[in-house]
Amino acid sequence: MKLDFHVHSDSSPDALHSIEQLARQAKKIGLDGIAVCDHNCFPKQGFRLKGLLILHGMECSTHEGHMSVFGVPPNFDFVRGMPAAEVARRAQKAGGISIVNHAFSVRKRKDSMRSAAFKVGATAIERFNGSDFIHNLVAMRRIPVGTGGSDAHSLYELANAYTILDCEPSEDAVLEEVRKGRVRAALAQNPFSIAQRKFEKFMKRHSRVKI
Repeated sequence: MKLDFHVHSDSSPDALHSIEQLARQAKKIGLDGIAVCDHNCFPKQGFRLKGLLILHGMECSTHEGHMSVFGVPPNFDFVRGMPAAEVARRAQKAGGISIVNHAFSVRKRKDSMRSAAFKVGATAIERFNGSDFIHNLVAMRRIPVGTGGSDAHSLYELANAYTILDCEPSEDAVLEEVRKGRVRAALAQNPFSIAQRKFEKFMKRHSRVKI
C-alpha cells in the first residue's frame, strides 16, 4: 500500500484543507492512506472514506525538533518543548509509534533534529519529506531506511513523498510494519504544488480584505 505519512489538515493554522478534502484527493490520485498529524494537536475532524485508511496523530514540537506520533490516544500526555526522547518513550508506552520529521532541513532548521534524530529512540525517521529538497539530499546518504511523507499543507502537495508498505490497510498493521522497519520511502515531488498552496492562501487572505 501507498501511504502519505505526513499530512496536515486545516486543524493546523498554516494548512488549507479539511480532512475530507484531503482524503478525497488522496483517493483520487491513487494513495491507499494518509496519516494526518497536525501541529501540537490531534485533528478535530473524524471523517472516514471507504477504501482509504486515515491515521490520526500529532506532530509534536519537542525540545530538539519535530516528531510525529501515531497510535496514541487523543489525550496523549505531551507538553510542547518536552524532550524528544520522552515523547518517544510515552508514545511507545501508549502503544503507538514516533517518527522524527525532516531531520536535516535547512529551511526548517529550528524545528529539525539533525544528528540527534538517531539518538532520541524514535520508532522511525522520515527519509523523504515532500516539501524539503535539502533534507532529502542528505537523507539519501544518512537515512537508508525510513518513512516518506509529503508534509502537505494543502491537497496539492499530497504524495510528493509517501511510504510503501506490504501489509493490510489497517492502522495496527501499518504501525507494526513501521516498528519492524519494513517500510520504503518514495519521492515524487511536484515543484508547482507548494506554489499552488501559496497562491490559494494568498487569494483567501485577499478575499477577506474589505475595500
